[in-house]
Amino acid sequence: MVEEYRAHQGGARQQEGASSGGAPSRADTAVRHATVRRLLAAHRVERQEQLQQLLAQEGVAVTQATLSRDLKSMGVAKVPDSGGYVYRLADGQPPAVPATLADDLARGVLAAELSGNLMVIKTQSGHGNSVAEALDRLDLPELAGTVAGDNTILAVVREGVVREQLLSTLAATASSLHAWLA
Repeated sequence: MVEEYRAHQGGARQQEGASSGGAPSRADTAVRHATVRRLLAAHRVERQEQLQQLLAQEGVAVTQATLSRDLKSMGVAKVPDSGGYVYRLADGQPPAVPATLADDLARGVLAAELSGNLMVIKTQSGHGNSVAEALDRLDLPELAGTVAGDNTILAVVREGVVREQLLSTLAATASSLHAWLA
């Protein structure tokens, strides 16, 4: 996992965002999230600083602010344990959809159409990127990723996912989202 991260980065990072000169990519975030999940499953983590050190040992440099945002977006909570409080992943329940993501989707989407494993989403002019980012941040298991233009998004649906499964996930994510494909 760490080798994949370093290969993606072109070597170990000196600081967060160093490989691109800016913010980490979605791939960086996905690898970091996977590493956090693995570390939380394997270690008793009581403080963010402790998790940050474990990540550093894995070759993943991250600031405290980014780690805090990651934990929140992943639904990680600090829960009571026999020896104090520890960070734990949600018990099989996906984290609640942040209102801003649902708002981006509800405001921007005009229509969507599925064709095979591709979904073309039409948005209001200028909303393509924010809607695609919202879909990516929702981390839906049915979607492999998105490519956005100004008013159109191409979303790739994972192999083997059927229309009803995607509709069910969209309905569970936010009640108004599945209406595009109905």
